[in-house]
Amino acid sequence: MLNELDANELNELAKLVVISEKAKARESLCRKIGITYYKELGFVYEPSSEDNFAISLIYHLYQTGNMKAICQLCCNELAYIFNEGEHQLFLEEIAGKLNCNQKSGHHYQKPYNVEEPIPVTPTGGAKSQSKKLSLLPLGLAVIGIIPVIGLLTSHPQQTPTPSATPASPQVSPSPQKDVVAGPIWNNDDAKVKCPVAAAAVNREWNGAWTTTVWGKESVCGLK
Repeated sequence: MLNELDANELNELAKLVVISEKAKARESLCRKIGITYYKELGFVYEPSSEDNFAISLIYHLYQTGNMKAICQLCCNELAYIFNEGEHQLFLEEIAGKLNCNQKSGHHYQKPYNVEEPIPVTPTGGAKSQSKKLSLLPLGLAVIGIIPVIGLLTSHPQQTPTPSATPASPQVSPSPQKDVVAGPIWNNDDAKVKCPVAAAAVNREWNGAWTTTVWGKESVCGLK
């Protein structure tokens, strides 16, 4: 569905920000994608890793509905770096999902548009035609280097064993109480990541979170 990205896609996009080394210049990247209020974002100045900055930025943009900035990131900042193979196909897929071609003129263009001259039988003047190099038909392979936001599946309780007595009502499975959301560093970080993680399992965040494995995993409470 247009404008909807899942957790794996958000994490993969954050991974490309790190690989491209765009995360090394945090303020500059924010300005280039139109985030003029970056000084108000705590994760921009926190002494965290590039991985944590990248994933916080991507989740912030998605959570606030700033698809224009995500389009700017995909089509202008990353496209010229990842100009072939699986990463290029991934960026084109994201641009298509977000309908970037209709957001303020952000057209996904194939970078380094190399042209090869093709000799043509002269009919009047010696001219040459050109053709654009075609995309490499490689499959999309997502290998996450950033902690992936997992979907914690619920564990239904076992139904009671039937007995000789009249049938008794079965116990319904208890609802899922929390969901894994990767590392959460503070309350501001939780406000960015928890709503997205909860939405991924069709639930709402109840405002609570806790760290289960320091630096690696935290969980968000569900309503």
